[in-house]
Amino acid sequence: MISTLFISISFIGCFNPQISQKEKIIGPPTSTNFRYDKVFKRLEKMREIMLDKNANVMIQVESIQNATTGRLQVDIKHFIERPLIEYFRSIKVVAYDPEYELNKQKMMGIRDSVWGDYIITGEISEYGNNIYSEGRELNGDLEFGRGRGFTSLNNNFSSDYSKSYLTVDLKIKNKKGIYDTGSIASNTIFIYQLSKSNEFGFFLNNLGIGISKDISFKQSIDRALRIVSEYSLIQLLGRFDNIPYWKCFEGKLKLKEDPLVIEHWKYFFNNSKNKLLLIKMILKRGYRLGFINMDSNYLNKCEREVLLKIKNYYNIKYSIKSVNFFVELYRHAPIFVRPEFLEDFSCKDK
Repeated sequence: MISTLFISISFIGCFNPQISQKEKIIGPPTSTNFRYDKVFKRLEKMREIMLDKNANVMIQVESIQNATTGRLQVDIKHFIERPLIEYFRSIKVVAYDPEYELNKQKMMGIRDSVWGDYIITGEISEYGNNIYSEGRELNGDLEFGRGRGFTSLNNNFSSDYSKSYLTVDLKIKNKKGIYDTGSIASNTIFIYQLSKSNEFGFFLNNLGIGISKDISFKQSIDRALRIVSEYSLIQLLGRFDNIPYWKCFEGKLKLKEDPLVIEHWKYFFNNSKNKLLLIKMILKRGYRLGFINMDSNYLNKCEREVLLKIKNYYNIKYSIKSVNFFVELYRHAPIFVRPEFLEDFSCKDK
């Protein structure tokens, strides 16, 4: 019995927790990589291609805070400003502090304030904390010694799981306070928390040892807010500029097309007085065909030939002047590179 106790105590001593000198040292900072950085780079390139000179704009970002009944003290304004400042040459971010500007004018008579062309505003519109939770537990015991309890093993496993969510709404308005119709993004992200515990015990002649291990994982609310805020910003800019922003997402992040943008172009085409100019604009910018003549309201022989080639390649059944053809032309536009089947196409000698 004494030897068993000695072995047990010695065994427990092996697990005496210690913190090494290496673990005490604070490591050097590392560059932070965010989920949508590559998307922002492609979106800036798309804006320059599709909007040309109209891509240049000055934007301000209002304070965007929690508008729910939940206790969440946060302002996501800086999540919106960071990618705009870091990746968009065509967008200039103007500091937004109306109280400071008004006081400067009132107290010092200075009227050199710079205001943005547009202002991004919004709120955290929904916050559900621990809206769903569940727990599981599994116990097992095994005894030896013909029921006299000389030797026993026991094991206990438990797990807990909970889920919360956040919804962010973003909108854009001009300096007069008029919101741009359709330029809104509302997205929800779920936050998960998981914990597991495992216990093991071994007893011999009423003496023994027990070992337990606990592990927990909780997703960061701040990181979740950053992800949903940046995704919403991409969607907001795409809808505001009416460009196929979903083409900026690649790989696992790949998105389906946005029906709101498609519906806008349908409306714009149907109400346009010169539908051919819209078609030529998509050819010139969306298909990277520099030879398209935007100064003419008509299709020349070369432009008709390239349209026919696109129509046949993508098997578009609609007539060239129909809204359905325009939507398909827009839908297939690669934006970033000229399609391979048009690489050798030229208007020379046509």
